[in-house]
Amino acid sequence: MTIIFSTILILGLMFVFYMSIKNKQISRMKEKMTQLSDSDSELISVVVNSADSKAEKVLAAGSSALQLLKLFDEKGLGKVLVSAFLVIILMAADIVFKLEIKNNNMMVLCLFIIIAVIVIPGMIRKVIVGNRISKIEKDMPMFVDLLAICVQSGLTIEVSLKFLSESVGDVNSSFVPFLTRLVKRIDVNGLESGLSQLQHELPSREVSMLCVTLKQSLRYGSSIYEYLMELSTEMRELQLLKTEELIGKISAKMSVPLILFFMFPVVIIIAAPGVMRVMAQG
Repeated sequence: MTIIFSTILILGLMFVFYMSIKNKQISRMKEKMTQLSDSDSELISVVVNSADSKAEKVLAAGSSALQLLKLFDEKGLGKVLVSAFLVIILMAADIVFKLEIKNNNMMVLCLFIIIAVIVIPGMIRKVIVGNRISKIEKDMPMFVDLLAICVQSGLTIEVSLKFLSESVGDVNSSFVPFLTRLVKRIDVNGLESGLSQLQHELPSREVSMLCVTLKQSLRYGSSIYEYLMELSTEMRELQLLKTEELIGKISAKMSVPLILFFMFPVVIIIAAPGVMRVMAQG
């Protein structure tokens, strides 16, 4: 019994340390990618802009829960301690409550605990980051409308972005860290550089569309209000197309449970009397 548990713990610890070393290598590669030139960064934008890199860092800076989850997932020592703690609790429960769990079942439960502690935090991180980015995408048309109203009232783009970064938190708090970083970059490097960094940090088609529109307005000096209103209309149409696409997929997804739970029972009900007669005559 003790040999089995020690073997399980050793294997689990080895796997945890392997995953921690792998995560450190990936983070170092991402840091090297961010230090490349602008031309090279465009070629690797898919890797740099992944939901678990820059966007997650910005979101974690504004969320203590996500920051703690990210720290726990990246540090192998925390996973080792939690895995050992849960295994000890399981063994203590088996002794105290006299569950009489068999050795094979106990081994499976310990392996399940170790794998869950290693895998589940990363999955939760991806889900949280993906949901927050999706919420930002849904609220982008409204943000573009607010930006257009600020510009139409006489404010510059820089002042409008600063005002919205202080006011949009009640609507979408996940977008506030990105806007705050954008305003700080605009004060230091200018609007175009800040927009480029925002486009690299936030992997969203709507954000990329807004950044490209503002850059074109800066380069060609065109009226920004009309372009922003057209952009918000286009974003809403894209979101409507996404919704229609999801609705169109429902019918195909519903065909699977209909075949399994409706067609087969009907066939059995229809064919069963004839089969029973044949068996009775035979």
